[in-house]
Amino acid sequence: MIQILAAVAALLFLAGCGAALSAPAGGHDPTFLAVIDGVEVHVDPGVDTAGLAEEVGRAIQRSLAYWSATPEAIAGVRLYVRAEGINCGHPWLSTGCTFPEKRIEIMPVPDPPCRTLLLCHELGHIILPNDGMHTDPRWADTYSVNGC
Repeated sequence: MIQILAAVAALLFLAGCGAALSAPAGGHDPTFLAVIDGVEVHVDPGVDTAGLAEEVGRAIQRSLAYWSATPEAIAGVRLYVRAEGINCGHPWLSTGCTFPEKRIEIMPVPDPPCRTLLLCHELGHIILPNDGMHTDPRWADTYSVNGC
């Protein structure tokens, strides 16, 4: 019962901080965490979820500001926080990748500013879908989003 109350309190706190949360559209999904500002967030088993929803909410807001985008630009994105490296189509594993169907996969790297940077970069691929070669000058300065 205490865990349920704590979860409800956390959701109310998040809602008051500008992050819009809602329930998933489909049935029960054990990897589902929350819908935050239109982004459906899923987490692999074994990934620490303490504070993750709040962190993702802040990263989304910073990313939208950085890319001068509206929440509609990322509506329908599915974010998966993976426990291991991500296969992004090259011989090495990545810490983040964006797929054509508006799916983003990231690893929970240990440093919070770097996690914000990682999500900002991947959301940039959603917001600028035709710039896979990073020609927009803002790609060179994404570290300024959170000082990473």
